Amino acid sequence: MVDAYWAGFLGCEVDLLLNSSVTHLLATPDQFGLWAIMRHGGWIVRAPALWGERLHEQIYRCFQPNLLPDALDLEHLLESADDQQYYGPAVILLHNQPKTCAEPDLSGFGNLTGLCDNISFVRSRVSVALRPLTLDDQEQVAALGAVTPLPWSLNQPEIWIKVFGLFVADQLIAACGVRVWGDCLAEIYVDTLPTHRRCGYGKAVTRAALEWIHTETPYHPESVVELSNQPSLALMKSLGFETYGYMVMTF
Repeated sequence: MVDAYWAGFLGCEVDLLLNSSVTHLLATPDQFGLWAIMRHGGWIVRAPALWGERLHEQIYRCFQPNLLPDALDLEHLLESADDQQYYGPAVILLHNQPKTCAEPDLSGFGNLTGLCDNISFVRSRVSVALRPLTLDDQEQVAALGAVTPLPWSLNQPEIWIKVFGLFVADQLIAACGVRVWGDCLAEIYVDTLPTHRRCGYGKAVTRAALEWIHTETPYHPESVVELSNQPSLALMKSLGFETYGYMVMTF
């Protein structure tokens, strides 16, 4: 199902996505930007038809089999196409190992009470709570979003099906939003207050989100992280995410 989703995203057959060892350019008249995914060695690049006519050689030079695009080649390509905003190169990560416990691993924070959707504990006499966020938390979400690039909205439950928050002394410190793509993928987005990073809060709230996805939904957890974002890559790897492929896309 995951392969079918990404093949549909690119507008190609699943076999092409899985078995390609060379670069394929899919030029479509209704495309507004560039989407490129490398699953098993070969890049599948979907771009506007006019790009294929004008920038054919640049595209193939930028997206070579088994290689990530060179930063300068990518920038030159997008400048030539008058499309300079892009995301990536990024790694597509899947979480393939569901946890067997009903609680996220919050060892080191103190004694736990409750399940992963409503956890409270005490660390150094400071109250800490981990739970799903509701519309009543909007003011706290706005405060966190003022200093971190939160992409989610509590007002769009059809898109963001769950958002978990971790509170320290009643202040929202970290949050993890779950967004659905298609019928099979639940992508997670996590961020932590800059002053409270490297303390395990982001890992705790992400683990709670993963546990909920695996036990309460039919979706497969996914995270797409830019390769330049080393802290997020380290976090996802520590939680058991595995590489599915690589992508670059304009927006």
